[in-house]
Amino acid sequence: MRIIAVYGYGRPMTETPEADASRVQVRVVELEPLLVPVPKAAELLGLSARAVYDLIYAGEIDAVRVGLRKGRHNITYGALQAYVERCREEDRLLHGSVDDRPRPAPEPGRRGRASKRVA
Repeated sequence: MRIIAVYGYGRPMTETPEADASRVQVRVVELEPLLVPVPKAAELLGLSARAVYDLIYAGEIDAVRVGLRKGRHNITYGALQAYVERCREEDRLLHGSVDDRPRPAPEPGRRGRASKRVA
């Protein structure tokens, strides 16, 4: 969501933009929603909505219920970022740094991922 605010200094605007430019301040503020519904969180994480619900019920992702009925789960961006950081840390502990892992060389003349050959 983008909000644009224009501030003037109390005098009427003139017909020449050059004269008005010195006394007008424009501020553009980018706002993100405070809460993300589960389908949007699933899209951001590259998971299914069912997988996100499973993570919520397992306590892996913090979720809140807001509204009169408090029926739908919503997730903060901070909770999503915290989950991703925990996944990165677990990956580092299990496999070392992502940059340290050796990558197989692609076969000549082949595109895409390197395939495993059985001798």
